[in-house]
Amino acid sequence: MASNNELLKRILVAAITIPVLLFIFWLGGVYFAVLIGVMSIIGYYEFLSKTLKSKSRIVLISALVSGAIFQTFIITTILDFK
Repeated sequence: MASNNELLKRILVAAITIPVLLFIFWLGGVYFAVLIGVMSIIGYYEFLSKTLKSKSRIVLISALVSGAIFQTFIITTILDFK
């Protein structure tokens, strides 16, 4: 269980982050696309840092390919490229 100090840090981060994210959602467009991109990169990093420990090359390749496809889909959908 987290200590009171750790809980206070989490609440403080949430109090700052949630309004910023809501503002970016409200802005939409390019700002939202950049937010999704940054969140995707953070997610890819977390996933790959766990899979690299097993040194599975097929998992690494599939993660990079699927990440690139997903990122392209998100950006083109949000920005409505035709």
